Amino acid sequence: MKAVIFHADGHYGKRHGLGIYKDLTLGLKKNCEEYNIELIHLTVTGHEGWGHQNYYYGVDDINEVIYNREKICYQFLKNDAVDDEIYWFCEPDFRMIAEYPPVTTDLCLLYRNDPVAITPAWKICKKTAWPFLEEAFSYFDMNYKKWHGDSPAWVRMWENMGKPTEIGIHEYKGLSVELRPYGWYASRHKKRYSGQWKGGSKMQIASDEYRKFVEENPNAE
Repeated sequence: MKAVIFHADGHYGKRHGLGIYKDLTLGLKKNCEEYNIELIHLTVTGHEGWGHQNYYYGVDDINEVIYNREKICYQFLKNDAVDDEIYWFCEPDFRMIAEYPPVTTDLCLLYRNDPVAITPAWKICKKTAWPFLEEAFSYFDMNYKKWHGDSPAWVRMWENMGKPTEIGIHEYKGLSVELRPYGWYASRHKKRYSGQWKGGSKMQIASDEYRKFVEENPNAE
């Protein structure tokens, strides 16, 4: 398995502090190395690459964060992914805490009892899953390209799947799709295999060097 993130430091890349996403990405890279996983960094042309492997894509607006992530992730899976590889799509503020159970399906997603039942920020895919990601992208809310436009798209995919609520394996248009519990993989409180440190909690997984930088430069922008 390889881990994959999309990130480019535009305006929204600085919303939690100058340079924090680079620090978090390098932290994720070290975290992945503990599990013998390579980190692939998808970013925009001209941006610094922070992964073991880096791919660069042209975009119209670097600040359209979520739009760029959803578009580039499905394009990577469709055009640049390797047939026999498994890809864990996540974000810089995720951390693994235990080896994942094997993935035997085309696609693995997280389900929770929430208005956005399927979390867009975490998914495990084989290359065969690209039509699912492409369809999800086709429902992207173009009025919210910088933030939250992915949520209605993934709600639509869950509805198209028949609104499944059972953890386990389902089928959608010839693809096998496994649903796993959100809390085990994307909550820092209920985490069993990985967690996500959102918003202000990001500093909890920042490096000591970054925390020191923030203390010494409180007004840095």
